[in-house]
Amino acid sequence: MISKLITSSFRFIKRNKLFASINIIGLSLALAVTFIIVLFVINELRVNSTYMHKDRMARVIAYDTMFKSTTASTAYVLAEHLNDGFPQIEALSRTRAVRNCKLKRGGVFLKETNVYGAGSDVFKVFDRKVVGQQSGALEQMNAIALSEKYAKMLFPNADALGQEVKLSIYDVEYLFFVTAVFEDFPVNSTFKAECFINERHLLSELNQAFGVGDAHENWDFNYWDTWLLLRDNCDPKMLDAAFRAMEKLVIGDEYRFKHSLQRFSDIYLYYEDVRQLNAEGNLIQIYSLSGIAFLIMLVATLNYIILSTAISSKRAKEIGVRKTSGANTGQIRGELFFESVLLTLLALPIAVLLTSLMLPVAEKLIQHELLILESNLLLYILTYVVIVFLIGMVSGWYSAVYLSKLDVVQVLKNKATLGKRKVQSRQVLIVLQLLIFCVLASSALIIQKQYHYALTKELGFNRQNIIQIDLGRHFKHYNVFMDEVRAMPDVLSAGGSMYGLPCLGGGTFLWPHQQEKDKKVEMDGLVIDYGFIETMGLSVLNGRSLASTDTDEKSLMILNETAVHELGLDDTIGKQIEEWQVIGVVKDFHFRSVHSKIPPLAMYLAKDYYFNISVHYADGVLPSLLPRLKQLLNKLDEELPFKYSTVDDFIVEVYDEELNLSILISIAAIFTILIAVMGLFGLSLFISESQTKEIGIRKVNGASLGSIFWPILKWQFVYCIVALLASIPLTVFVMSKWLQNFAYQTDLTWWLFASSGAIAFAIVMLTVSWQTWRAARRNPVEALRYE
Repeated sequence: MISKLITSSFRFIKRNKLFASINIIGLSLALAVTFIIVLFVINELRVNSTYMHKDRMARVIAYDTMFKSTTASTAYVLAEHLNDGFPQIEALSRTRAVRNCKLKRGGVFLKETNVYGAGSDVFKVFDRKVVGQQSGALEQMNAIALSEKYAKMLFPNADALGQEVKLSIYDVEYLFFVTAVFEDFPVNSTFKAECFINERHLLSELNQAFGVGDAHENWDFNYWDTWLLLRDNCDPKMLDAAFRAMEKLVIGDEYRFKHSLQRFSDIYLYYEDVRQLNAEGNLIQIYSLSGIAFLIMLVATLNYIILSTAISSKRAKEIGVRKTSGANTGQIRGELFFESVLLTLLALPIAVLLTSLMLPVAEKLIQHELLILESNLLLYILTYVVIVFLIGMVSGWYSAVYLSKLDVVQVLKNKATLGKRKVQSRQVLIVLQLLIFCVLASSALIIQKQYHYALTKELGFNRQNIIQIDLGRHFKHYNVFMDEVRAMPDVLSAGGSMYGLPCLGGGTFLWPHQQEKDKKVEMDGLVIDYGFIETMGLSVLNGRSLASTDTDEKSLMILNETAVHELGLDDTIGKQIEEWQVIGVVKDFHFRSVHSKIPPLAMYLAKDYYFNISVHYADGVLPSLLPRLKQLLNKLDEELPFKYSTVDDFIVEVYDEELNLSILISIAAIFTILIAVMGLFGLSLFISESQTKEIGIRKVNGASLGSIFWPILKWQFVYCIVALLASIPLTVFVMSKWLQNFAYQTDLTWWLFASSGAIAFAIVMLTVSWQTWRAARRNPVEALRYE
């Protein structure tokens, strides 16, 4: 039975090579794009999925009632009370990344070292197999646990256990002994570590940094991630009441943080605005790419149906003969379904080849490594197989249902016409293809326009001849470096700050409203040094800027216009707010990106927080200035990389997501129109061949070339107009939602939609007119002999 179906299907494909070729190419393109997107989506959805006890893993998050925000950072002391009062917890561990840390190997430091301070139960919480001490591996201050990867790298020809390892923490070198080697963390885990050391090293660092001695019991020191392994059948939400009771008993009602649990599986995609250091996924990107895959699959499916309806009249007599020979409707329908699936299967190897060729390009576009993970292998295969058969079944549904219902008597009398309904159905499908293209093309143009708007918008600060140098958090020679930079003849001015502009980080704090004492105003803060305002070209509206003679870090402050308004200030200069005195007001500038409105901002001195310097240089000197700056930095700290960017480069990086989305949708639109055009090419070829005799008769009777040409093309024009008009409300609805992510938006002008319609019309006209022109130019004698 199967062999007969295969033979029959290949005979049909052989007789209809053009039909088969167009569909195979279209399906191959659609499947290749879909396979890449499916690979990405499965990898994203399966993050944190390979842990044996993933359903019982959770972390503690804290809601800040003062700032109305949630953070993944908690106090060190919290874990002590969870251990004592929560029987629902099977294991618990605190972790904190060790910054400015380097692992030494053979006298050379490894710069990229992922080291965490933790307790010994971290291996139980994260389900890591351990070689060495099964418990208490991190109890000693000089104990270190290495991942299998690092153990092999450091000691390739020896057992790592018991070996000495040197670790530099904040430029202080310590000697550790390897007490355990743990199983590497999964590739798709949001939490990864290569080394663990005793958590008390981090307590010492905090005490030293803040000049205190109680970091181990201070509830305001939220610098730790707290991870839990819950007992079986314990719902994390059930612990909220227990958290409230613990907070009230231990800390008191006035404590501003309210703790709760978040499932480990939700950390990557469903973090719900939790401020965290873990890797974060992007649900919008997943939805966008999934939608693109669906639309491209839909266009390929519609393409198949359109061509199937076009050649269906050729198959009518074949179906009639088979029915008179005893074939029933079910058998015929099954064969037609089988042909459709077979075509899709023939496209599969081409799709796999295209996928492998397109994968590196796709990784660059979505800025994500697309790994084929062994843990997801079965899911990949099942998903791909389902997609292939689904496209095949859906594609063959229309022709199978329609042709199998043809009346035998009418077919054999040559009276089996497919009628107006078939033509109308085909017209609807063509319009739907063009509609999808118009929506994608218009959306891509709108995103590109918003991207250009964000790049070119006047930001209120200097963008020309400015470079920003990242000094890191632990550069110890800031003053020396700045003095020598300012002394360079090509440097017009320079100033330090915590972050460069536009700012992606920064701190927030609450200040009392000066008129309404019960009202609090959330302020953004930016640490700056003298010279920063002049270097960035900020306009001082009132008062003065910071000067080199200003040394009192905890009293002088400069506000922006929005801060003056939000705080309700009247006489601004000299005004005392908390311990700060206002000495100046600057004109509002875009401190952050155009995604958000300009916030109330306070700028002040703080010598330990100058992580970035901005340098304003003379025209044309950058090529010679950069080597000198790099040489100066390396002289002061030879291990610190010289990382810099121009303001414009940094602005482009800020809106990188919008650019990538525009490119992705543009490519989707190209694939959509390409697949649709292949179908229209085949359809126009079939129509021109079926009307060959009619055209010949009309030419013999004196019809002009234009009168033959125009009636065929005018319908293509109508299709494009209908598709364009239908696409406008859809595009406006979708893109208005997307533009809500921006406080400052571009306009949705008419030419954005007209452009997509014009592109569709031009491509369709070029495709269809060529076949129509050939048919119209044919010799009438040859046309009348046709068939």
